[in-house]
Amino acid sequence: AIVGGLIMGLGFILGGFCPGTSICGAAIGKIDAMIFVVGSFLGVLVFAEGYPLFEKLYKAANWGNVRIFDTIGMSQSLFAFLLIMIAVGAFWAVTFIEQKVNGKPNPELQPARLYIGITAVAVVIALSAFLLPDKKESLIKEVNDSSFVNAYSVETITPDELALRLIDNDKNLQIFDLRSQKEYDSLS
Repeated sequence: AIVGGLIMGLGFILGGFCPGTSICGAAIGKIDAMIFVVGSFLGVLVFAEGYPLFEKLYKAANWGNVRIFDTIGMSQSLFAFLLIMIAVGAFWAVTFIEQKVNGKPNPELQPARLYIGITAVAVVIALSAFLLPDKKESLIKEVNDSSFVNAYSVETITPDELALRLIDNDKNLQIFDLRSQKEYDSLS
């Protein structure tokens, strides 16, 4: 999924279209959109014909829920804060570049108070990331709360039904082993 997303995203950036807008653009006669559509079909053809080369990558194991902040070892709150600050900085930088290139400020965003207000709202939203609880920690806290666990109704199935659903590769099946490591080791 990551490799496919990178390839597709690179195609969006280089082509300036997503698949849907490229078809629309080609329909109204945009030559660059027509080239993008042809390139899309060529990409499908290359993948289909070269599948034996890509099969191992295509069938690679699922890495689970990969998130950038986990990969770089950063807290989710700090990552959200930094991402919002980068977006605000990019907004200010693009505005500055636009004023330099055009030789005049954008009349729609002329009042400095508007920029300062937008920036203040973004900073408040960014700081709120530190106030929100981490989802994983809140779920672990709920599971460790005996009153929550006892009040929660659990649907059970027979071992035979579980085995059948595992063999059928049931995508709706989620198995959680909530035993402690000590309990797990004693039964295995």
